[in-house]
Amino acid sequence: LVRKSMDIEKAYKEKKHGLVLDFQDTVAFEDDLDRINLFYNLGVRMVQLTYNLRNLVGDGCTETYQSGLSTFGQDVVRRLNNLGILIDVSHCSEQVAWDALEISKTPIVVSHSCSAALCRHDRAKSDELAKTIAEHGGFFGVVIIPGFIQEAKEATLEDFCRHVEHLVRVIGIDHVGIGTDKTGPGPGTESRIPYPETMPRRSLGVFDWSGFRLEEHRLTPEYHLKGYEDFRDWPNLTVALAQWGFNEEELRKLLGLNFLRIFKEICG
Repeated sequence: LVRKSMDIEKAYKEKKHGLVLDFQDTVAFEDDLDRINLFYNLGVRMVQLTYNLRNLVGDGCTETYQSGLSTFGQDVVRRLNNLGILIDVSHCSEQVAWDALEISKTPIVVSHSCSAALCRHDRAKSDELAKTIAEHGGFFGVVIIPGFIQEAKEATLEDFCRHVEHLVRVIGIDHVGIGTDKTGPGPGTESRIPYPETMPRRSLGVFDWSGFRLEEHRLTPEYHLKGYEDFRDWPNLTVALAQWGFNEEELRKLLGLNFLRIFKEICG
């Protein structure tokens, strides 16, 4: 279990896997800030302020009318700062991200998203937001889910590399990385959450798959990037980025050092 950056470095040296506990939503906190302390003590080190829909903190990226952080949400950001927890805005509305940037005393992250300049998607982030996050010292992880990086039924490693290249050009090599958004390192370890036959844009009260534009975009184990099925194919990302023109130093940053840098800055 990773609580500090030294845990990541130790796992790497010992050739082991390290797990960073994070939340994709703040609903577990309900309206109690002290719950954040509880989950911090249990090991949580990164928190996404909203999922796709509205919660007590703010609006998600698929709400019809998207506002920013609530008063409670502003207090949540401050508590996360005080504890040393990474603030993630991947699924949040852009205004929530802008508000978090203004309030947070530490850099924030987009742990898994894509560029709106290359693919129109509810989850995508504008160049302006991405650049400002980087100017504040933040991090942007690029996803490998086909529907997020290509407005078509299928996507390739080249499509992934285009998003990486674009973001590096816009925000700099020191702030870009990989956030696959894929579960499970291999067969038998996929998410146990049942996959729906369709992905409704909004489904209150149940696990929500909002943000998908095409009916073919399903997060089933069979739906993956051409060239990347699960974490066993991670080397394919390295090869693709190298063939795209990134040198060894740049690859090291993209493949982990950039995230390690901000994790160390926030979590110690």
